Amino acid sequence: MRNLNLALALVLLPTLATAQGTYDFQIDTGATSFTWSGTTSVGDINENPANFTLAGTTQLQMSGGGSPVGSAAFVGGDAALQPDLAGTIPGPFGTTLASLSVSNAHVKLSSGTFSVDAAGNFTADVSIEMISGQVAVSSIFGNSNTDLAGSVSAPTSTSGTLQGTATGYQLSMPVSGSFPFADPGTGITATITLNGTLIANSSYPIPSAYCAGSPNSVGAGAAIGTGGSPSLGNADLTLTCQGLPPNQPGLYFYGPNQVSVPFGNGVRCVGGTLVRLSPQNSGPSGVANRVIDGSSLPVPITAGQTRNFQFWYRD
Repeated sequence: MRNLNLALALVLLPTLATAQGTYDFQIDTGATSFTWSGTTSVGDINENPANFTLAGTTQLQMSGGGSPVGSAAFVGGDAALQPDLAGTIPGPFGTTLASLSVSNAHVKLSSGTFSVDAAGNFTADVSIEMISGQVAVSSIFGNSNTDLAGSVSAPTSTSGTLQGTATGYQLSMPVSGSFPFADPGTGITATITLNGTLIANSSYPIPSAYCAGSPNSVGAGAAIGTGGSPSLGNADLTLTCQGLPPNQPGLYFYGPNQVSVPFGNGVRCVGGTLVRLSPQNSGPSGVANRVIDGSSLPVPITAGQTRNFQFWYRD
């Protein structure tokens, strides 16, 4: 007997049956659009430009029990406002009372835990917090700079969707928040309001191969890889072992640990409590495919678990 000497580590945390853990969502800057407006104690702000977008991440703590998500909460991230905001406060007879700019503004979202229904719909009270940002004011009353870091908008109720896709999760929702501030240099008080639609995506981890290989009777040795989606819930994750001797029996087995132990004419790369799948034949092409459905395995794999797979074959 010769066992496969290149095994596969599968991170099976995200599944369309359940979800558990903290996920970073990459903001789709091209699809995300925002506007801003401002009022001050000396007049409204003429925004230039009025439109901006966000670039960076938002972070969600997600729990299972839904399809795929039962509940979630916004717990962080880092999203930059692009471009910097600028505007003027017009005065009488075409004059300008003040000009202001908001530079290096980064925000994150926060919320309590909210429920997500089977279609991915949710309603949450979401706050925007300024991680960093400076407001510079130049006016007839004087000049000054105000640090916005730590400013938090009041929670605003919003309804959006959080859905599973073939490659991960997609978040879509409107976002709104207002930030009052007082400029100590000029005495001007103001409120800046942000409104827009946020689109962001989180991808499933990609399975990866590990462990040293050894040659077999037909070449450099068998190699293992995957096809389909890394989502257990999609039930189309396929293990593929190639470079096998043709028409020989073998079987996949899996376990929780990665090891490197001599075994037969090769190396056993999986440790811990081992679970064997039913035997199969490599066929005339020397290839063994196996669809992995987490719920129908002899010992089911659930969200949040890492399992390592290897193919053991006769040579």
